[in-house]
Amino acid sequence: MPAATGLTTMQKLARNTLWLLLHTAGGRLISFALNILLARYLGAAGYGELAFAIAFVGFFTVLGDFGLSVHTIKEVSANRDLAPEYLSGGLILSLSLSVLVAVLIAAAGFLLKLDPRMLLVVCLIGLSYIFRNIGGFFGSFLRAYEKMGRLAFIELAYKLALFVFCAACLLFKAGLVAIAAGYLAAEAVYLGLMVSAVLGFLRPGPPAAPPAYGDLLRRILPYGLSALSVTVYFNADIVMLAFFRDKQAVGHYSVAYTLFMAAGVFSSVYFGAVFPVLSRLFKSSEEGLRKAHEKTFKFLLLAGLPVSFGGPVLAAKIMRTFYGPGFSASAAPYAVLASTTVLLYLNAFMGHFFNATDRVRDSFRLFGISCLLNILLNFLLIPRFGYMGAAVSTVLSELVFFLLSMRELRRTVYYQAPWKLTGKLLAFCAVMAAALLALPGLNLFLSALLGLTVYLFCLAASGTLTAEDTALLKEAAGR
Repeated sequence: MPAATGLTTMQKLARNTLWLLLHTAGGRLISFALNILLARYLGAAGYGELAFAIAFVGFFTVLGDFGLSVHTIKEVSANRDLAPEYLSGGLILSLSLSVLVAVLIAAAGFLLKLDPRMLLVVCLIGLSYIFRNIGGFFGSFLRAYEKMGRLAFIELAYKLALFVFCAACLLFKAGLVAIAAGYLAAEAVYLGLMVSAVLGFLRPGPPAAPPAYGDLLRRILPYGLSALSVTVYFNADIVMLAFFRDKQAVGHYSVAYTLFMAAGVFSSVYFGAVFPVLSRLFKSSEEGLRKAHEKTFKFLLLAGLPVSFGGPVLAAKIMRTFYGPGFSASAAPYAVLASTTVLLYLNAFMGHFFNATDRVRDSFRLFGISCLLNILLNFLLIPRFGYMGAAVSTVLSELVFFLLSMRELRRTVYYQAPWKLTGKLLAFCAVMAAALLALPGLNLFLSALLGLTVYLFCLAASGTLTAEDTALLKEAAGR
């Protein structure tokens, strides 16, 4: 049914996805360029120190939001009358949690006896992430109100500010402390823009009584625990590498891991737009939600499988082209990580789907199991195999989460197992990989173009996209 604005749900989703694509793709491109500059400037050891600081503070800064933003999007997108109450109560809670995070970061740094320079870097990065969390809380109202244009502008402005501040540090040959200060300055810009944008259309309600904050904490607790398990899952390997190996190992693995996560740009764009829609469909249309799940699963397979095949084949070319010979050792862990890109897409969708359908506890339980497995595997494999052990741990953990999620979905009306489609796509990807291996002399960009052309030809020739898929795409385009 058309929305009040005259747009169908699919068209609104496409519009929001486009805005998110503009800021996410643009932001990822800027971040990608910045990471290359920082890696080349700092070298493997220096980049490893920066990656350690970011991963280390991530364990604590997740407590500053603790699922508050996700809960706010879910509730406010379904009932905007709650917005003033959530803005006032959530802001007070966010500020209180941020103070706690700052104390924990400083205390942990002292207890671990970090040298003064590294402790200062950790504290600056930690403060920048606190600003990010508070800004992200304000940003949840832009997402809930589906003001994706404003969100796109702010995110791009932040990324540009970060690039400018850090590039200035490189230009003047500053050290790691100055680069960390650049992160802090950029996050201050981000926070200021977010606050200004939200207060332009929304005012906080009267402060709630103290017991209300305890109730809010109770409601966001499942989201917070789920977010904490995800943070531990994605950061544990880098921190453990720093303790079991050296800064060079952390640097090589961090470059590979950053590229692996950058491949998630497609899924992060889509989920940012679809989460409010899934939350509404859960309360209004079981059939609509089932269809959204079915089509999303299919499109993520279509997008993720070719990256899982092409990434490992092109790993050495990617490292050589972007990072230079100093990071050639990063190709091996990247090849292992890239092979699981399709699981990265599907698992992210599972997490968003569980949250949107009030199954946060299930999401937390599954993430918790995968997180514990990841930590255990890291303890077993990193001391012996270094960053290759960390990469294998990530792949196995992603696989376990996927299998557990599919088992959980079997208990619902949303379960589907498109094995026939998966088999066809695997065959197409194998043809694509064979074409890439048959022409090893091509540069990276020509190889990527060749692989994409072969894959799209296979899709078109096989009629994998159904008439319904085509109709949805036309609807999304407004036709």
